[in-house]
Amino acid sequence: MQVELGVKKFIYTHDRIKNKERAAQTALNVLRLRLLGLLK
Repeated sequence: MQVELGVKKFIYTHDRIKNKERAAQTALNVLRLRLLGLLK
């Protein structure tokens, strides 16, 4: 039971880190598009 909880926690944390990376990537893409729009 304890191990199962640990695995679930690890997967949950891992997913959250992945989501943060994806969110950061999306933010960078938006910024890049905004900058390109301003530069044109």
